Amino acid sequence: MSVAFMEHHSVARLIERSDFWRRSPASAGGAPGHKEWQYFCVFGPDIDLMVNLSTMDRLPRFAGDSVRVEEARVLVLARTADGCWHGDIDACDPVTVVLEAGRVGAQLGRTALSFSDDVYRLHTQVGSAPIAARLELRPASRPALTRSVPLGPQDPMHWFVVPRLEVTGEISIGDARYRLRGCPGYHDHNWGRFSWGGDFAWEWAIVLSDEAMPWSLIYYRITDRGRHRAISQGLLLWRRDRHCRTFRDSDLHVRGDGLLRVGRALRVPRIMSLAIPGSAADIPARLEVVARNGNDALDIAIDMDDCAQVGLPNDGDDGMTMISECRGRVRVSGRVRGDLVRFDGVSIVEFNRAA
Repeated sequence: MSVAFMEHHSVARLIERSDFWRRSPASAGGAPGHKEWQYFCVFGPDIDLMVNLSTMDRLPRFAGDSVRVEEARVLVLARTADGCWHGDIDACDPVTVVLEAGRVGAQLGRTALSFSDDVYRLHTQVGSAPIAARLELRPASRPALTRSVPLGPQDPMHWFVVPRLEVTGEISIGDARYRLRGCPGYHDHNWGRFSWGGDFAWEWAIVLSDEAMPWSLIYYRITDRGRHRAISQGLLLWRRDRHCRTFRDSDLHVRGDGLLRVGRALRVPRIMSLAIPGSAADIPARLEVVARNGNDALDIAIDMDDCAQVGLPNDGDDGMTMISECRGRVRVSGRVRGDLVRFDGVSIVEFNRAA
């Protein structure tokens, strides 16, 4: 995977030129299979929030099915300080979707995204769960853009990331109100043509420090579906607003320990709790990443607290893909370019697994 670190223009200009919706080629007579999503994550003092705005072409699963182009959905997940998850995923009526190729903004049902005056503005409300948020998310680091992430024989996935945001606004769950001011956040945008249930799996983590020295760290690992072979893996580190180090492939040794028990896990759509009962999950309770290259070294340990899970029907068969969003506590230590790196932080770790 090639990563371009974007240094030559203002952050706002880079976002306007790179973070726009691509849209499906099938909407103009091209090949189907396009998937695209905008993801935001916020770490508040008493609440964490994840919002995913997505469109995807639904490929035929059974004889007689036809391609459905650009089905739009909004996923909202919130985790409160007591470890309880709330949220759901809403399918959007096409008449409520306003999506223009080449623009950052979008309207998907009762969720609106815009970017102006150097700030993302995200207003969301999920009809099937009592969650709403009105947020301003100001980029606090330089973004990065990948050239390609191989996910099987189809076109690769592309990835734009703003690893740190400063977030202000309000989140509500029922009658409870959570006010945010200058909280750390994260944003990425993914697009490509690939199939759920294809020969790939991934794990990914964002780690943000909450100290006076802001560190932002992204870990990713893409494997074959059976997780016997690593296709691509890496670790990216930002200090304050600047990228300062990347470790790739053979620089990394990854180890999972134990299994996370998910008896209280929120599963969406809600029918997933019936389709996949029980408390076992194919998720490590602890993830350790050791990165070494020359004189630079980082050791990362993430202990998973709990998770929410999203079930996705596979393209082309009757199987399922499970996306698990895990809240974790992180300890990072090491030395990069002669500087000591040592901090505790918070993390969201995502696992893509066969259900």
